[in-house]
Amino acid sequence: MILGALWVLAWASLFGNALLRYNEWPHYPVWHRAVFDLVISLFAMVMFFLPVALLGRALGSIPKLRPARYPLVLGLPVLLGVAMQIPTALDRIQPERRFERLAGVPFPGDAVMLDYRSISAGIDYAVEFEFSAPEESLRHLVEDLDWGEGDVSGATEVFQSEHDFGGFARLTIDWSRSIAVFEYVDV
Repeated sequence: MILGALWVLAWASLFGNALLRYNEWPHYPVWHRAVFDLVISLFAMVMFFLPVALLGRALGSIPKLRPARYPLVLGLPVLLGVAMQIPTALDRIQPERRFERLAGVPFPGDAVMLDYRSISAGIDYAVEFEFSAPEESLRHLVEDLDWGEGDVSGATEVFQSEHDFGGFARLTIDWSRSIAVFEYVDV
C-alpha cells in the first residue's frame, strides 16, 4: 500500500511540475502528459521517493520517533514532492531565471519581459522569451552569447547555436523596435 501511495505521489509530483512548467499545450495534450508521467513515475518513485520513505522508516525506528514512524514514511516523500515544485514555480514567476539557465548568460538588467512561452512535446520542449531592451543592452547580450555573426534580414538579425542532437538556441533581434526573442528548443 505504501508503494502505491509513493507511485501516486511520484506521478502527482511529475504531472504537477509539468503543469507549472509549460504554459502552452498545442502539440501535446495535457492528458498525453498525464499518461507519459504515469509511466515514468515508476522510475521517479524508485529513484527519489522510495529512498526518502526508507529514510523516514529508519528515522521512525529511533525510539523517541517511533510514534511518528508512518507519518515520517509518507511525510518525507510528500515534502520532497513539494520541494521539487519550488524551482519550477520560481521560474514561472520570474522567467528571467530560466532564461539565464538556458542561455548561460545574465538576463539584461534593463530589459522588460514581454512574453514567455513554454511548450511541451513529450520529452522534447521549446521555450521562448520575448523581451524589450535598449540597443546597447542587446548588443551586450550578443557579445556575452558569443555565437558569432548573425544573419541580417532588413532590421532583423538572427543568431543561432546548435546543441544536443538537433536542439538549438536562437536569438532574433528586431533592431528597429529593440525587441528580442530568445528561443531554446531541446529535442
